Amino acid sequence: EEEEEEEEEEEEEEEEEEEEEEEEEEEEEEEEEEEEEEEEEEEEEEEEEEEEEEEEEEEEEEEEEEESIICLGIITRQEAEELLMNKTEGTFLVRVSDKIWGYALSYRHQSGFKHFLVDASGDFYCFLGVDPNRHATLIDLIDFHKEEIITSSGGELLLEPCEQTKSTPDYNLLFE
Repeated sequence: EEEEEEEEEEEEEEEEEEEEEEEEEEEEEEEEEEEEEEEEEEEEEEEEEEEEEEEEEEEEEEEEEEESIICLGIITRQEAEELLMNKTEGTFLVRVSDKIWGYALSYRHQSGFKHFLVDASGDFYCFLGVDPNRHATLIDLIDFHKEEIITSSGGELLLEPCEQTKSTPDYNLLFE
């Protein structure tokens, strides 16, 4: 009887040990699953942060692009050519014409300079006499001609805006 009791006790102890081991294994598995879930959540958060950063960078680039197309105010043809003199072909600037009411685009060509008047008389913008394409904004017109030439004979492609040399453009004459 004592032996049977001892055997039963041993069996019970073994069963308890097995149960404890199983519980420990289950706990370990649960912990591993929790860790994996946490890692996945962290990875998702990192991906979201990276996407947000990329979106912010794209927005900043778009803003920089828009800011780089600055109208230099009322300047003469000669002043525009002086600004473009030491620039590479494809450099351009947008100015308010000193002769007519409206915008003009001055362009550095390999053989000199070209000047295009901007027609903004309707609800659109286009180059007067050379550009049948109509654009909603001046920026749209400029962006279009960064990829499409202005005239087939001249092959003018807008590559780089001319930087402003003085700190603020002179818009005072617009209001006289």
